[in-house]
Amino acid sequence: MRNFKFQSRSHVRSAVAGVLLFAGTAAAGPAIESIAEIRSLPPAEAAKGLPVSIEAQVLRVQPSLLGFFAFDGKHGLYVGRYRGNSTPRPLESGDMVRIEGFTSAGEFIPDVSAERVTVLESRPLPEARPLRLDEINSAGIDCDWVSVTGRLTSMLIGGKTFQAIVLQLEMHGLIAMSIQVPYSEEAEKQLAEIMFKQVRFDAVIGSVFNRQRQLTGRVLYVNSVADFKPLHEEEPGAELQSVPIHSLMRLGVDHQQAVRTHGRVTYAGPREIFLRGEQACLKAAVLDGSAVEVGQRVELEGFTVREAVSPGFRARSVSVLEPAESNGGPEPQAVILEAELGPGLNYELVKIQARLVDVGKTFGLLPNELEGRGRLSLLCRSGTHLFEAKLPPGMEVSEQLRPGALLELTGICHLIENRRIQWRLFIDGLWLQLRSEDDLVVLQPVPWWTTKRLLWISGAALGIASLFLVWVAALRKTVGRQTAVIGKQIKRETVLNERQRIARELHDTLEQGLTALSIQLKNILRKIEKNPASAGASVELAESMLRVCREESRASIHDLRGGILEEMDLQAAIEHTLGPLFENSTAVFAVEREGAPLRLTLFAEHHLLRMVTEAANNAIAHAAPKTFRVELRYSPNEFRLVLEDDGCGFDPGIIQGTGRFGVRGMYERANRLHGTLEIESKAGRGTKLHLAVPVAEFIKEEDHE
Repeated sequence: MRNFKFQSRSHVRSAVAGVLLFAGTAAAGPAIESIAEIRSLPPAEAAKGLPVSIEAQVLRVQPSLLGFFAFDGKHGLYVGRYRGNSTPRPLESGDMVRIEGFTSAGEFIPDVSAERVTVLESRPLPEARPLRLDEINSAGIDCDWVSVTGRLTSMLIGGKTFQAIVLQLEMHGLIAMSIQVPYSEEAEKQLAEIMFKQVRFDAVIGSVFNRQRQLTGRVLYVNSVADFKPLHEEEPGAELQSVPIHSLMRLGVDHQQAVRTHGRVTYAGPREIFLRGEQACLKAAVLDGSAVEVGQRVELEGFTVREAVSPGFRARSVSVLEPAESNGGPEPQAVILEAELGPGLNYELVKIQARLVDVGKTFGLLPNELEGRGRLSLLCRSGTHLFEAKLPPGMEVSEQLRPGALLELTGICHLIENRRIQWRLFIDGLWLQLRSEDDLVVLQPVPWWTTKRLLWISGAALGIASLFLVWVAALRKTVGRQTAVIGKQIKRETVLNERQRIARELHDTLEQGLTALSIQLKNILRKIEKNPASAGASVELAESMLRVCREESRASIHDLRGGILEEMDLQAAIEHTLGPLFENSTAVFAVEREGAPLRLTLFAEHHLLRMVTEAANNAIAHAAPKTFRVELRYSPNEFRLVLEDDGCGFDPGIIQGTGRFGVRGMYERANRLHGTLEIESKAGRGTKLHLAVPVAEFIKEEDHE
């Protein structure tokens, strides 16, 4: 029914859109006079609003939708009309009309938006062609006038805004499509009399579709309930075969023929009853379940249908064979749920003891067609099975129904098929249909140790633990201060030791070089006295030795003074170091800063500068980026370094596996800074590097103080 309403609204939208199009942009030219030609138009061509003038017969009027189905003897078409249109009288099925208007793309096949509809005469509707089962999925039969034979299986009455009766039709044992009939109280009564029977009727076949103009279903539009002609499925006076419930749908029993079966009623609902037979149970759809009582032994006359776990039944009549026993209804079968559920439990009246897990509307354990019916459901556990028990409509949950309570549940057992396994029947679980409030008994309420009380006790214990943790935190803070003092002393001693090491290095390099230079100068003096021409080579050698000594001394002094980071902050050092590199490159270089800058120790800033330099060199040498961006983010607790380029990218896992020092060296520097390094890169998508360093361990003393 929801699909039908969607389709109908689409016709209205296309008709209104067509009216606007015809008013301004309708194509000039001769009018189309053939429905076949209109149906063959591509959607883009039909959307141009081509003029139409055709004669056809009205098959069915859709008064609430301002449209009708027209038929020219071979093909059908939907015609939309707007409220401004007027005819001498309302259109009726059978009217021969002249339709003048324009084409519209429609939302499935092209249709017509009418400017003028003229009634010419009235004729009987033509003979409909038989509808074959194999052409139901053919898009080309949309709007055709067809004769259908099948069995009516269900009836749904529409609401106030949808004045129609929706029926389900079964063709050759398969649920084929929906039927729509105009609603009236008399129509409802007449349909109840032919429900579950084989009928023949004429109808317009419509299409259900999606927004991509794709077929998703079928709907049959019938003009009147009088169009249904019941078929005699058995010879008059013939005795129907009586089949036990456990023999239905077995080999040798024709499920297309009406049969009789019998059993004792375990539950009677408005449209269904459940029977217990000799060896199996049955769910039967009936016209009026209030005509029988629980405990009666009844005989059903009707048709067997295939269902998931065991056969179902559609009863066209119910006869009472024996009254209910005086000691009440049939006793439920006590069941202890085991690992494997047998199909014999399907539709059986059972009694199960289970532990309540939760209460709600649904828990996702029911088949899709049973979800969202509004009734409350109990989520229960028995053994290894987790199942739902559906409460009767209107039943409220008592205070005793709390998670943890032990329940005794009585109800109709519905087994659930495992639909992932198609080659054999496997039972996936079950759900219980409780009949009344008496089917639910609380055997053991929730113990004193409820969740609420446990939460109170846990809260008290948590409070005590929190006080203990506060004391531990204070103690750790005191120890931390003492550790910081010791750490500063260690750092000072480390710096002193490093300077002593550099002094030894100067002694071993610079002093030795100067000594060698002094010896070389003495040799030059002797050569000048004896052979001045040979002194030139010795002078060049002395000059080279002096240059080496000067460079070694400057490097050592520079390191002692802290290098470039002693003269400027990290951002300036990065710009100073990478500026010359990018001057000879086409890449754009930028440094951004976020937050108030903090000076870190020279040790930390030295490693950060080396990581930035390494990343920049790698990008220029291998990635050919257009931009290279450095972002410095300062916060009181953490320093973050972000390096990003839009080059060719690489696979970090592969690069690490090759043993190359560049990436591996970055990870080693990050470990020395007690930080975390993440490299994001993919081939063709650039590279992004994230480094997070804790500030407290590397903040410079003067900034910290």
